[in-house]
Amino acid sequence: MTIHFQRIAHAPPPGRELTEGMFLWALLTVAYFLYAPALAAPWQFDDPVNLQGLAGVRDFGTATDFVFAGIASELGRPLSLATFLLNAPAWPHDPAPFRHVNILIHLLNGVLVAWLGLRVSRLQPRARDFGTWPALMLTSIWLLHPFLASTSLMVVQRMTLVAATLTLLGLLAFVHGRSLLAHSPRAAYAWMSGGLTLGAGLGVLAKENAALLPFFALVLSVTVLAHLPAGNRRAWHAWQALFFGGPAVLLFVYIIHHWPSLSHGYLARPFSMGERLMSEPVILWQYVRQLLVPNIVAMGPFQDDTAIRTHMSISVILAILAWIGTVAAALFWRRRAPWFSLAVLWFLAGHVLESTIFNLELYFEHRNYLPALGPLAALVALAWSRPSRWPRLAATAAVFAAAALLWQVTTLWGQPMLSAERWAAAHPASSRATQFLAQRYVLIGDEKTALRVLERGRDAAPQASDLALQTLQLGCGLMTEADFRAELEQTLAAASSYRASLATPKATNALRIQLNDGACPGLDQKGLTALIAALLRNPFIDHHGLIKHHLHHQLAEIYTDQGYLDGAVRNLQAAFESRPNPQTAQLLAITFASAGLYEEAIASLDHAMSRAPNFGLAHRKWETLLKPFRNQLVQYTKSVHHAPTAERRTDPAHS
Repeated sequence: MTIHFQRIAHAPPPGRELTEGMFLWALLTVAYFLYAPALAAPWQFDDPVNLQGLAGVRDFGTATDFVFAGIASELGRPLSLATFLLNAPAWPHDPAPFRHVNILIHLLNGVLVAWLGLRVSRLQPRARDFGTWPALMLTSIWLLHPFLASTSLMVVQRMTLVAATLTLLGLLAFVHGRSLLAHSPRAAYAWMSGGLTLGAGLGVLAKENAALLPFFALVLSVTVLAHLPAGNRRAWHAWQALFFGGPAVLLFVYIIHHWPSLSHGYLARPFSMGERLMSEPVILWQYVRQLLVPNIVAMGPFQDDTAIRTHMSISVILAILAWIGTVAAALFWRRRAPWFSLAVLWFLAGHVLESTIFNLELYFEHRNYLPALGPLAALVALAWSRPSRWPRLAATAAVFAAAALLWQVTTLWGQPMLSAERWAAAHPASSRATQFLAQRYVLIGDEKTALRVLERGRDAAPQASDLALQTLQLGCGLMTEADFRAELEQTLAAASSYRASLATPKATNALRIQLNDGACPGLDQKGLTALIAALLRNPFIDHHGLIKHHLHHQLAEIYTDQGYLDGAVRNLQAAFESRPNPQTAQLLAITFASAGLYEEAIASLDHAMSRAPNFGLAHRKWETLLKPFRNQLVQYTKSVHHAPTAERRTDPAHS
């Protein structure tokens, strides 16, 4: 073993580093130009929901509000949101600068993958046999793999990219520390501890799956790094218990503590937790197939038509048994076949959060961004461990094939009309693909075709509220009044069975605007109010806080326009309880104060502050918005109470 580590320390032959460095730069350049055609792609479905706050960014204060808005998740992902400020001037007109930054981050991650692969390969017993080229080959396949393209091309998935950057940096620190453990334990533990703590700690502020960093490090430790000497075994075992076992315990505690909300979240989904757990083993094998034999026809951003497994069918049973057998083999052979074990355990470790019990959507390509490294690394290691050159030539051919497929994928993304038609044809039951295609027709002025697309999609997916409501929205100006009223009645009748969709409140708000502008002859305030109220009675929507929040806001605006204070107040209170935020609390207090109900306004602000976050800048933001207004109301009520009756004062609600 000592001989091997002495060999690792030898410098590479003269000129090799220059050649390898030039290859890496050439690879990055090629990757950039292969991704460039997709810069012309439009926004995707998740982009406006997460980035609309950029419209309000004008100075440092509003930028801070956007970064700490917490709109993306429970932790808020402020680190990722901060990176979008680089492109704020381009919002919402031009997605190309946003996508350009995504591609550059992907290239940076490619450099980190090459560095990590090189570090790991140099720690192998046959390090000279591996050399540098396997790491470069792994980087080439991963960087150019078409299945991973949507991670960079969906603007909002910058969150995945940034989290991956911090995860890779943490792994580099861990691997460096692990290589020092036998002869410099103090430095080794500092590198490993710092890498995992900072990498995961900062990474979760970009996206929560960076919390998987310790799991990736554990997989490396028990597979391809298991042969490394550890020095003091007791200290090493204690460190592993803390930094590998600790995160696992924390995850378990988190699940137990949040179990009611985790279970409750499924009430807003068209599948139960059991159905998700039956579906994911099959989906994981679909991911593996796409990594090994990419099928670009089935790729794309719209995967919401993924089959829900509702019972233990033969395919589900076989998928589960296959995973059990594969994991058992990986654990049993982790010393004899460490790269195979790495492939299996790394891939599954990367899916611990997004493909298990959490009530997320079933299928997304970007979930494989880092998990793909395990299987791809194993294939490259297998090719370089064979004495024959043919496996290496096959790996090289795979790089060229990946590049060709990536070019087709990015070229398709860069042609919005063509991509919309292809994705809708490949996913006819996808409401998002249908909406995307209809939107393209609207943009070129062909609203009649767009309406037919929506009607066809609505018939194919009758539970999709977004398609039914968008059919109404577009039908305002295209249907006869009688046809529109019939469509509205049909939508009202089906409202209780629709699936929850974030596009639902957007569509109802568009209907409200059309109604106010007189652009929807078949719709009146009574009909719109009945529609929104029917949607709020939907059990899926009733358990989806964000959708409820927006729908109640819209009802409050309708009642305000009609002068119905009770209805406005009731719906603003419901909007706040569905999704507590200081803006809604402020609006509720203004509504009370505008009616002269100052005590009620103050009480509502006090209640809102009791629901404010208890930490840092988020709490300060609530105080900044609500406390000055409360103080103003208190001072005004005192002055009114002590002032002469005839004295006229300015109402703080209108000041």
